[in-house]
Amino acid sequence: MSPAERVGALVALLSWLLLAMPARAEVVDLERVFAASTKEVEPRPSAAEVLRRALDNWERFPGILGLEIERRASDGSIERTAFRLHRRQLRQARRILVASIEPQSIRGNRVLQLVYDDGRADTFAFTPGGEPIPAAYQLADPFLVRWRPVSGDERTSTRPGDLEYEIVGFARLNLRGETAYELLLRPNPSSEFVRTELVVATSDYALLELRQYTSRSAEPALVARVDRADIVEFTGRAVPTRILYEDRVQNASIDVQVRYERLPDDSAPLFYPSSFYRVPLP
Repeated sequence: MSPAERVGALVALLSWLLLAMPARAEVVDLERVFAASTKEVEPRPSAAEVLRRALDNWERFPGILGLEIERRASDGSIERTAFRLHRRQLRQARRILVASIEPQSIRGNRVLQLVYDDGRADTFAFTPGGEPIPAAYQLADPFLVRWRPVSGDERTSTRPGDLEYEIVGFARLNLRGETAYELLLRPNPSSEFVRTELVVATSDYALLELRQYTSRSAEPALVARVDRADIVEFTGRAVPTRILYEDRVQNASIDVQVRYERLPDDSAPLFYPSSFYRVPLP
């Protein structure tokens, strides 16, 4: 094709393109065209939203948790315990029933804790052969089944909902090859800890690491770690089946194995002070 013929062919092609375009499209907004073809970036959630979803995955969903806890002390001695936790939200209160399974000496003991939406809290304890009594204790950790004593004032001063923590820092990081959010929190004044750090997966808000600090600790006093391989789906949440704790105050390592079951439809009597101690466990 001669140069003249090539020019003619190019003019014919441009003429066809111009005829094919709408009359108003004399100027093409290239920025708009290319922006439309790129994938939209999902906006980063707020720190409050990350905290809410992380706590929902960690401790705020209904169900039955079977816990097997192995605590290994620095001298090599091993202590094994087992519990069943029953959790449900009923009548403006988050309710937790803890039933002791092992060792045999504490089997049958039950503790019911109620944390109301307005911040109030009540706890009732029962041992076989007795009657339930009010108890001045609150659950300090949902997987270690550690209880801490509280005063009468503390039982009515708990911040409601996610306000159990004040958010003081929020960042992104990479933990064990996974992109995550890091939350720096100030717990409720009634907590035994003065600072909490949570590392939460960006993909599903699973809690990957928890670090707790006391007033005198530059390093965390208690660390909990969850490997991605030990996270499963339960009722739409990303939950841990194994948690490895380091108690750096008592120089102990703690291995917690967790199993999950759904609550039966008729489980409500398990969560009321008048009946929690009389109802057979599911």
